[in-house]
Amino acid sequence: LMREGFLRSAAWCVLVAFSVGCGVFSFRNFEKAFPVTSLELTADRSAILKSARSLRSALNKSESIIIRPVLEPFEVAEFTSSDSVQNFMELEGGGNGAFSELIVNGTYKPFKWRARHYLPGVTSETVFLFGPDGKALGFYSKLPESEPPQHPGNIKAEQARALAVSVAREPPWNYQLSLDKDQGPFALVEESLETQPSGRVDHTLVFELSKGDEIATPIGEGRIQIVVSVSGPKVTSILQKFKVPQAFSRRYSGMRSLNEALSQAAWIAIVCLYGIGVLVAVFSLLRSRALIAMPALYSALIVSALLCGALANDFVKSWMNYDTALSPASFRAQAALTIVTSTVLYALILWLSVMAAEGLTRKSYPNQLQLWSIPSTLSVLCSREVVSDVFLGYLLVPVMFAYEVSFYFLNQELFGWWTPSSPLVDPNITASYLPFLSPIAMALFAGYWEEALFRAVPLAGARSVFKKSRYSRFWDCVAMGVQAIIFGAAHANYPAQPSYARLVELILPSLLFGALFVYRGLVPGVIMHFIYDLVWMGLPIFLSIHPTAILHRIILTCLGSLPLLLPISLSLLKPNTINPLSSYLNSSWTPPPRSPPPKSISNPPRLPPNPPLLSKVTSFLLLPLALALSVTHSPVTPDIILSPFPQAPTAAAEAAGRVIALRSIRKFSPNLARSPARPSPSLERALEELREAPAWFRTMESLEEKLVEVQRMRDELGNSMRYDSGSCEVEVQGVHDNSEMQDKLRDLEQSLRAAVGELEGLATGQGLPGNKGVKAVVQAHVEIASNWTRLPMLLAAGGDEAGEAFVYRYYREEIPWLTEMGFLGRGGYGVRFVRMFNGLNETVEDKAEEWYVHFPLPSYPAVVIHTLPESHPGLNLTKSIARDFVVSHFKHSSIFATQGSPGNFEDNTEASGVSASAKGIVCASPIEKLAVPVQHPKRTDWKFEFQCRAPEDKPPYPLELRVTGVVTGREDGTLEVLKEGRYIKPPEEFEREHRSNEQILELVSIAVAMGGILTFVCAAGYGLYVWSTGTNKLFSSRYVNFAFTAIGILAASKEMNNFWGKVHSISTAQPVATQVFKKLASFVVSLTTSGSVLSMVFALSLALSFRLKQCPRRPSRIAMISAGGIGVMAKAGEYTLGSMYGRIYPTRMNTAALSKLLPILDPMLQVPISLLMRSCFLLILCNMILHLETDSIAHKTSIISVSMRALPLILFAGVEIAGTTQSVSLEHFAALATFMSLCTYLGYILCFRRHTQLVPLAVAGWGSIALLGEISALGRNCNSIGASLNSEPYFSLILGYSAAFCLGWVVALRFSKALNPVAGPLVGGKDSKDS
Repeated sequence: LMREGFLRSAAWCVLVAFSVGCGVFSFRNFEKAFPVTSLELTADRSAILKSARSLRSALNKSESIIIRPVLEPFEVAEFTSSDSVQNFMELEGGGNGAFSELIVNGTYKPFKWRARHYLPGVTSETVFLFGPDGKALGFYSKLPESEPPQHPGNIKAEQARALAVSVAREPPWNYQLSLDKDQGPFALVEESLETQPSGRVDHTLVFELSKGDEIATPIGEGRIQIVVSVSGPKVTSILQKFKVPQAFSRRYSGMRSLNEALSQAAWIAIVCLYGIGVLVAVFSLLRSRALIAMPALYSALIVSALLCGALANDFVKSWMNYDTALSPASFRAQAALTIVTSTVLYALILWLSVMAAEGLTRKSYPNQLQLWSIPSTLSVLCSREVVSDVFLGYLLVPVMFAYEVSFYFLNQELFGWWTPSSPLVDPNITASYLPFLSPIAMALFAGYWEEALFRAVPLAGARSVFKKSRYSRFWDCVAMGVQAIIFGAAHANYPAQPSYARLVELILPSLLFGALFVYRGLVPGVIMHFIYDLVWMGLPIFLSIHPTAILHRIILTCLGSLPLLLPISLSLLKPNTINPLSSYLNSSWTPPPRSPPPKSISNPPRLPPNPPLLSKVTSFLLLPLALALSVTHSPVTPDIILSPFPQAPTAAAEAAGRVIALRSIRKFSPNLARSPARPSPSLERALEELREAPAWFRTMESLEEKLVEVQRMRDELGNSMRYDSGSCEVEVQGVHDNSEMQDKLRDLEQSLRAAVGELEGLATGQGLPGNKGVKAVVQAHVEIASNWTRLPMLLAAGGDEAGEAFVYRYYREEIPWLTEMGFLGRGGYGVRFVRMFNGLNETVEDKAEEWYVHFPLPSYPAVVIHTLPESHPGLNLTKSIARDFVVSHFKHSSIFATQGSPGNFEDNTEASGVSASAKGIVCASPIEKLAVPVQHPKRTDWKFEFQCRAPEDKPPYPLELRVTGVVTGREDGTLEVLKEGRYIKPPEEFEREHRSNEQILELVSIAVAMGGILTFVCAAGYGLYVWSTGTNKLFSSRYVNFAFTAIGILAASKEMNNFWGKVHSISTAQPVATQVFKKLASFVVSLTTSGSVLSMVFALSLALSFRLKQCPRRPSRIAMISAGGIGVMAKAGEYTLGSMYGRIYPTRMNTAALSKLLPILDPMLQVPISLLMRSCFLLILCNMILHLETDSIAHKTSIISVSMRALPLILFAGVEIAGTTQSVSLEHFAALATFMSLCTYLGYILCFRRHTQLVPLAVAGWGSIALLGEISALGRNCNSIGASLNSEPYFSLILGYSAAFCLGWVVALRFSKALNPVAGPLVGGKDSKDS
């Protein structure tokens, strides 16, 4: 294209013709390649809001329906879709055609409008549902729990059924519901009721479309339902629902895990290769004076400003998710904080990427135009080369669309690849104020940033590194291939199958983008990328039928054409332009002259000494005062006392296996089918039985070893082997000719039978059940050992925040009893049994079955949770049978009192209370509050919830205790309680108030976190600048390497120490290897980013401290003691303010360390990282204040001016330090921030002003009091239960805290010595002598 004459014109003509042909081809075949839903959208947002107001007015006149709120509400609308329904229909429900048919003719509408009517601060609200054509589909009115039933009061179940059917049959719903399958397509399948605290009874009825009545739309295993709610005597909701099978959700999750793994692998490469490459490029460009920063900053700010406007433009949509318990001001503040944070992040990333890309391109491609000469020089902007580059980018957009259409059309037809269909119209775009702004901003950012990072950085970087190599062309090809693979894999998380579809799809476009950059620079690739994304993102605007859509189309078209029209118009206005190739190529650029070094000051300004009285008296009084405060206001005795746990998780795993085996005996014993299960033993009892019967369990272990051999042979032989665990017979087909295999099987059968016989003999000697009972126990143990993998973990103590806050405020004296009864979380051992590592070829649906055993306390009965797959066959239980069984189970478990008939529960109008002296009895007179059938394809489970009351209710709210249970029935007639639980139900008004308060503190914590992150990022950036330019000769790469290595070792050790936590949370729906890789990828990315920033800040703090040299002498011991005393006083003041403002949650001993692989290492690994971060933060701020003060002395500035400039830094330090602690209110946070600011100022005046190396000692004093507080709480916990500190696991905790205490002071002293300009830096070498 650069050639002159006829060939140049012919090439352009061919390219234009080819582009036009590709555009026509793409337009005609678009729907064949990209499945488009048959969505006829005839209603827009304004029409929906108007329809919602009309429907609200009509329903308010109905005597059978309740609509809230009563006053004139705020209103907002959005257009939504159900991705889960779409994925299921297209993959397993009939394909893309079936999904389109469901949209057109189906009863269920996957695309719908939602209009919300609400009032801030009011619980009640209403959501109206409309179809794409504006037809009313349903509504949902939320009522407060405290609202009593309207006249004439609660109605019975029969009346609720009749009311639901009659209202749903009326216009505008017209749902043909019936109580019998023969009377209508929708038959009643579930019915539940819930009694609210006000006495109002809410009925929920579920009507399901029978398979034979589907309206010409196959839906596979999915189920279409209509859910009607009746609150009191009136209907409060009519909703459509589509139940996606659980098996599909698990299969889809496993399928999507590969997409996510590919994407995370790409992001590891992006962070480790591109991210580090950008930093290295900026460093080298700074050092060679070849970095041009300001134009890149201006362009990044312009693009980020557009993104900020787009985010603010879309804010109106977020009111659909607004929690009315929060104030609108806090909701807006949270949105503003999110927008500002995102904008700053986008600007920073874009600035660094573009700055490095432009600098590397300028060094590597001398024959290309200088990028910044295009917008800054008019003659270059309107030159023929720039116009041709821009025009080339526009011409290649149709080519890209033709490629995409051909690629997906061929792969769908030939290989059956799946791409989710999508509507071409997104009416949510018109819900914003400026619909065209979001496509413009997002497309511009994607095109600009991705071309700079994915193309310019790797390609120009590889050429700059290997340009002198003999194999430079080879390395250029390698870089081209690597960037294509990384770019494609980074987009692999899109919902497409197979998982590598997007990777394969984007290989050729990436190569095209790369070739454009190599031969023509960034401009054509950015233009092509920008216009391509803009067409995709703006397509809904062009297809929208909104009245103002024409104006939006015109604006979007003009803005999209601006990059082409601007240079063309300028070239027409100024045709006689010079040829810019001679003076604006990269080869003609020369670096600016090196600026002269700053003049050294022979007598640098010295800080004036502290007043003698202030220096000595305060130093002697500070430490005693701090110690007195810490002793007086140290953490009080924990409200929730924890009992000791065994140290080894394997012991809990063995005990949990025994618990599940005993629960499983009923499955093998038909006589126990209808009787309640034996109460689960406590951890102490289970371990005691393990110790009392060693022969029994040694034999069980021998049996388990034989089972391992069975599994190995099963894996070798596949499905040709059958093993009967009841008769211990092994049968293998097709091995009659293999005598060796027959001998092995014969020996295996004899070993298994011998083990069973030995167990029967032991059972007879120990008085255990008879032969059948022993056989049932053996089979239960065999099943647990052969099919399940045990994942034990010690859980940290915790519970529901709102419930615990409610109890602590109004029922504080009941905390010991509530804890003993299991309503307040006390941690404990949790053992999870999964089918993951048993070597069996099981399906994803089979792996959905899990066991979970929770030992809340060593002496408290275990809580067993059994999760069954949705497709597991069983009984269709009736309410009476399920209710009687769960009540009987709770009586056997000593949760309910044994007196009284279960049938009288519904007749109780109020609870008679619970006696704390009744050992093990939680509810003396429970009241049934909830009974919900859980309908599954092959069984019906029931969930019950019972209410208990405390001995005495106090105003203004009663204490409601809830006990829940889920019952299922197996095919053999066995009934089982799958799950039981206990919790505290706080009043709705208190819960809303609690959420509002938590929202304010969450906003403060987010702001504080962002301030700290911004401080570290700016300091790291300044450190990179200082290092590369050499403005501070004391900045050494040794410090960076040392800090990054130390942080990496500590972080990796901490991650490995959390082994049980990682394994315990593993999902059975996704491949284990994929999950391990994703966790590893997340760790590598976070370590690379945070470790790089922190190590750079560490090196900068050392260099600045070496450079200042405030005092030529070492700090005295008094100064060192004073520095530690300041930290002690700050932490003691935190305790003092905490006791003054009170707490909102009950305290408990911190048991987080016990959940680690080695509990003793957890505090030892945490202390150095925390000390390093806090010390670096304070060092940066102190050096900034010192710079202001020394500058004022050199320039004779008034002390008032210096104080005014230093005051914001001191206040910022106080706010950041206060943000790391847990506050109870905004007033508490303000007081804590003020106190921390005073402590920071006092520390600066007394210590840091003369010796910045004392900062780590102050931080160590802070951390020491925190560790002593943990030890104090541990000791008081032991004192409350009469336990010895030498017992496990308390000894491990004390040893860990003590070691962390000593380690913290050792690290602080070493860090302080390294900061001393007399002693030298932390690591040896030449820098030590220079320092």
